[in-house]
Order: sequence, then C-alpha cells, then structure tokens
Amino acid sequence: MKYVQICWPAISYIILFGVYCLLVNDFYNGKNFFDSDLFIVSLIGCLYVFPGIGAIQLICGMIQMKKSRASNYRLHFYSSLTVLGVFGAFLLSLSFGYYPSV
Repeated sequence: MKYVQICWPAISYIILFGVYCLLVNDFYNGKNFFDSDLFIVSLIGCLYVFPGIGAIQLICGMIQMKKSRASNYRLHFYSSLTVLGVFGAFLLSLSFGYYPSV
C-alpha cells in the first residue's frame, strides 16, 4: 500500500496517457465514440498537471533525502522519473503529429 500511496502520480499518468492515445485513435478512425471534452481534459492533464505533480514529488523526495536516510525517498525519485519518462513519450508523440487536427 505504501508503493501505491507514493507512486500514484506515475500510475495515474500512465493511465491518462493510455486514454489520450485511445482518444486520438478514436478520432482518426472516425467513429467519434468519445466526447471531445474528454480529449481536452486528457491533453491538459498530460501536458501541464502531471509534469507539475512529478516536479513537486521530486522536490519532496529531495527534502526527505536531506532529512533522513529512510528508503521512501527512492520511491519518490522512481515515481518522478517515471512521470518524466511518460512526459517525454507524450512530447515525442506530439512532435510526431499524434494529435487530432482538421
């Protein structure tokens, strides 16, 4: 349970990135099963919200490392690095043109 409490930003970001990919695929297939408002929410979450939370978690891990030598700071670092990796994959997908356009 400790791992889920600390790593929830990374887990949520991976799920949201999957939802974003599903929405883009739905747009390009022409089915339009999902609403476009959900796409905007997932785009804002992937682009702004979760990278900010990952940066805050990195700072929290650095503070915990400075205070004590408990092993929890490693989980904060791993989670923030995972968020950074997914953010990089998201930016890479945007640079390859993986977004809905008319």
